[in-house]
Amino acid sequence: MRRLHLLAALCLLALPGFPALAQPGVQGTAESPPAKIESEVDLERFRPLIDRMFASLEALIEQGAETEALVQSVELASAAILDGRVGLVINPTTRSVLSGASFQWKEDGGAQVAFGTDFLDAFDRAPGLVLAILVHELRHAHDFVTDKPAFSASLKDARERLWYELDAIQLEAVFIEECLEGRFPLSGFERFLLASWKTDSLDSAAMILQRESREVFALFGSFEADFRDGTATEAELVERALSFIEESLADYRASSEFDFKQYYRYTSLRTAKAYFVRLVSVVYDGQGLTWAELFARYAGIEPALQAMDAIALADAEKADALHRKFIAAWEAELVR
Repeated sequence: MRRLHLLAALCLLALPGFPALAQPGVQGTAESPPAKIESEVDLERFRPLIDRMFASLEALIEQGAETEALVQSVELASAAILDGRVGLVINPTTRSVLSGASFQWKEDGGAQVAFGTDFLDAFDRAPGLVLAILVHELRHAHDFVTDKPAFSASLKDARERLWYELDAIQLEAVFIEECLEGRFPLSGFERFLLASWKTDSLDSAAMILQRESREVFALFGSFEADFRDGTATEAELVERALSFIEESLADYRASSEFDFKQYYRYTSLRTAKAYFVRLVSVVYDGQGLTWAELFARYAGIEPALQAMDAIALADAEKADALHRKFIAAWEAELVR
């Protein structure tokens, strides 16, 4: 890997209007710049710090990385930064460490990795964590540079966008396992992500970082694949999906305490609802059926959707509170 000198690549502030991918669980567009930013940010302080970050990342990749996708992502994204295809910017409005970096792009051209000042300030206190988050955003940069049309198209397809996020989370976990574990003290967030990678294929991590179930997402993806390759009929797929949903609803109703297990069930149902609707739309695309006609054809669809909607409405505040509790605990550990 080439030695990275990025001092000249750094610009002030994320540009408004760029769609952004960031973690954990933060989505949307980059914020518009407040007035008089120049007085709020010491660019000369951050330029050498960012150079040290990339130099440290390069060294760790060379020493420990075994997964080719990890090496390639960092190398290609770093090269894109060096040659100007991807910019580096500072956004002083981002007040978070865990969500303090994001990849931002426009369909018609520019792309950039944006850093918040709290995120950069955390490097000397928690270098491994900062580098792991950087690897996540560099994966997005890699995917953008490698296939810009497909990456940009994910803006309009929630399923594809989630795939990109899950892929970046996985590479982040691989980096922690191969390059940080045993070399750096791991923060609570890093320990959680690593345990999730080793024990449940990042399903629990997706529950917190994306508020989706990776397991349920994959299950409904397999239903869709079975339909496309003709290995299951329309009726078989709808019945399989409804059977899973009904079992999930029964499990949810069996518990009265909203602990992490119930949050897990809640999020699984949330994912199931979204991708069941998608599955039905894909399976019956072009047939001109209304939802009322589908409800008449399959008696289980309407009550299943109503039940999932009722749970989502009744327990949304509990789920939000538990999610905030996790994020706040990890962020508090990183405060000076």
